[in-house]
Amino acid sequence: LQAKDGLSAMDSIHKERPDAVLLDVGLPDKDGYTVTRELRSRAATMHLPVILITGLTDPDTELKGLRSGADDHLTKPLDLEVLLARLGAVLRRAGA
Repeated sequence: LQAKDGLSAMDSIHKERPDAVLLDVGLPDKDGYTVTRELRSRAATMHLPVILITGLTDPDTELKGLRSGADDHLTKPLDLEVLLARLGAVLRRAGA
């Protein structure tokens, strides 16, 4: 699934119930941190694995994502093997 902004992402997540979410930090309207906090605040999605993706490489950005409730954090450009390995890890931890 793809969403063009944070509101669409929330709608898609609640309708489609994915096994995990790859979420860009720089979404319009609601950024990835806000969407992650909202997912964590709802019973239906509080345990949904979330990996945040950003082009920013500073430690504060990564900490902000992890403190918002993300399970992992990746920086762009993405390496497909690393993405798949981390996605597999969060799915294993979630028992999916």
